[in-house]
Amino acid sequence: MLLKPKEKLKNARKSKFTQAEFSELVAMDTSQYNRREKGRIPISDDEWLRFAKALNMNVNEIIETDTPLISITHNHEENDHTITNYEIKISLPKNIFDLFNAKFDAVIELLRKENKE
Repeated sequence: MLLKPKEKLKNARKSKFTQAEFSELVAMDTSQYNRREKGRIPISDDEWLRFAKALNMNVNEIIETDTPLISITHNHEENDHTITNYEIKISLPKNIFDLFNAKFDAVIELLRKENKE
């Protein structure tokens, strides 16, 4: 899952605390908090609530939810209780469209040359 940095959380935290101070306040290792703020690790609902309480804010003022770019779920019921989920994660390079354009330009140039012959 590709996640985004949590700008609302970061801005609210920076107005009152350093990362080290805030992570101590929410009983979390600084590196673990840093990964959440930067969007490298998802933030659970419980953590959002803890962060909002520590900042003396409503959770809706800081929460930024993550929606996967692509999520495929297969539900399989066994014994009427078990559900198995499968998720496919795809990471694309930032310049993916530039790469496609370069390939298309090369194909167009070849077609032009063929057309002239």
